[in-house]
Amino acid sequence: MQNVVIDPSTQIGLARLTVANLERSLAFYADVLGLTSEPRPNGTTTLRAGDQPLFILAERSDARPRPPRSTGLYHAAIPLPT
Repeated sequence: MQNVVIDPSTQIGLARLTVANLERSLAFYADVLGLTSEPRPNGTTTLRAGDQPLFILAERSDARPRPPRSTGLYHAAIPLPT
């Protein structure tokens, strides 16, 4: 198997996450992960780590949780300095 190296300058843009409860999600990202939030128009919020924007949270009251034992993009990775 060949090792694949990704150029360190490679970056991914903002990830947009749909959440059922914006306040509950903001509490998690702020209290547990230490991200800061910046309200945006249309009821969305940008989450940042320092000056780096990482996520846009968009509230939808009818958003459904990930189905049990399902595959798909139900996670996001956050680069940490250490």
